[in-house]
Amino acid sequence: MTIGEIRFVGDPHLGHQLVSGLRGFDSVEDHDHQILANMARVAQPDTIWWHTGDEAFNGWRGRIAAFAEIPGTHHLVLGNHDRAFPANSNSYKYVADYLEVFASVQLAARISYEGRRLLICHFPYDGDTTGRGEERFEQWRLRDLGAMLIHGHTHSDQRISHSTRGTVQLHAGLDAWGLVPPTIGDVLAEAELL
Repeated sequence: MTIGEIRFVGDPHLGHQLVSGLRGFDSVEDHDHQILANMARVAQPDTIWWHTGDEAFNGWRGRIAAFAEIPGTHHLVLGNHDRAFPANSNSYKYVADYLEVFASVQLAARISYEGRRLLICHFPYDGDTTGRGEERFEQWRLRDLGAMLIHGHTHSDQRISHSTRGTVQLHAGLDAWGLVPPTIGDVLAEAELL
């Protein structure tokens, strides 16, 4: 069995006016249209999509339904702004809504690619406190045992960082990739540049 190309969608923030503005869009509609158009442009029927969280805001059910129109199989690693994220009140009530669009919904995932063991989580292991002091969401982060981590959350244009233990953290968020979902090869190529 062959598998399709693996792509990442980190922090699309559909329906989020603040993020739309920070990304230079005049309206939420223009922002969302561009994100979805970028996904559709690179999608194939066998694309495996790993969404790294923070999918949608106002009218979130309708907005995440748009992902089902993008060819491929979609998996969701929950982010802190997703309704089903367990830090949110009554999060369990929303899991079924996400499962109408995503083949799986989880807090983290492990995949293998070309002999590498890779972890996927919305959050980096650490190091995203820039100007805020202490780490947030610590109880929802993976424990750093040295596995390369692919994450979202930071909204940084920085594609690679290192945890305090020196572990490679690869940022797959759309802000680091010109709003175009990167392939797993694109993301891993950043690690090879070390």
